[in-house]
Amino acid sequence: MESLNLTDLPQDPIELRGLLFSHGIDARIKSSLNYIQIEFSNKHLLYKCCNYFDYVYIDIFKATYWEEMKHGGFPWIESKDQFDYSIKHALIGSYKAAIDHLRSCLELSLVSVYFAFQEDTAEHWSVQENIKAFFEKEKRWLNSLSNTPFFSEMKKLISENHRIKKINQNHTWLNELSKTYGALSDYTHIKGFSYGIQNLSSPDIRISGSSIPKIETSSLDKYLCLLIQTVEHIVVLTSLYNPIILIELPLTEKFGINEPIGFIHPGQTEIVNELINVKYKIFFEQLKNEDEDIASIIEWVNSRPDLTDADIQKQIEDFNDLLYKKEA
Repeated sequence: MESLNLTDLPQDPIELRGLLFSHGIDARIKSSLNYIQIEFSNKHLLYKCCNYFDYVYIDIFKATYWEEMKHGGFPWIESKDQFDYSIKHALIGSYKAAIDHLRSCLELSLVSVYFAFQEDTAEHWSVQENIKAFFEKEKRWLNSLSNTPFFSEMKKLISENHRIKKINQNHTWLNELSKTYGALSDYTHIKGFSYGIQNLSSPDIRISGSSIPKIETSSLDKYLCLLIQTVEHIVVLTSLYNPIILIELPLTEKFGINEPIGFIHPGQTEIVNELINVKYKIFFEQLKNEDEDIASIIEWVNSRPDLTDADIQKQIEDFNDLLYKKEA
């Protein structure tokens, strides 16, 4: 790492912090990548987690009319960004911030499903006033006028979903989710010395109240394990929210380029199934074979006639015409 010229430091305290934070950043990233690519024992699963957020996560959002009206998919998109920034901070040795972003990623995934399951709960829709009340609650949250629901509140509501009831009866999955959320929260709330910056980053250069982040492979390893654990829970959560993502369907043959929202392609489905933790594999295999919603969707898709090459070409031409009109 390039040495720091202590005789030529900026007097501006904000500028100084920027200089110290960015000093040796390329070397820090290189060191982190070296550990991840060569030494980290669970590298293959880590990269699958990245593939899930890069190529699958947004497509899982079902975008129902009510969800579009209330929040337009904001929590899903924001969760994806939180995952992205979590890794970026970890690469430069900013582990506390990385874990905070990871916690937000999990929390926002839960918020998304919590709002969706509110719509699916029959008693919420039995009275017109309740429909309006829940609609306004989510709009207020989106507009930053109300707080994010507490984890305990979201956990209680989603536990009423029939699929989550079933997995919880067999595996107490919600307790495992709570443990992971609690582990992340220990860093957010700094549960003593072990969870603070002084231990995680061990900065050994301090100047005028600031410091240079330091790569600590033990902290990086802890973070990577937490990331995998967190993403595995998000995969379970989203698979229970939208279980059709577990099934390979002939979307291109049936829909061409106009496949319905909330469906994913075979390569994406493979990523989802690979990230189901081994302890839940049997449960999800049974779910695929027994869930009535999955069965009805499979029947609906397979009942559609296959599109011809001419049909798909017509879709492409129509899409291009629409695109050109928008640009004109």
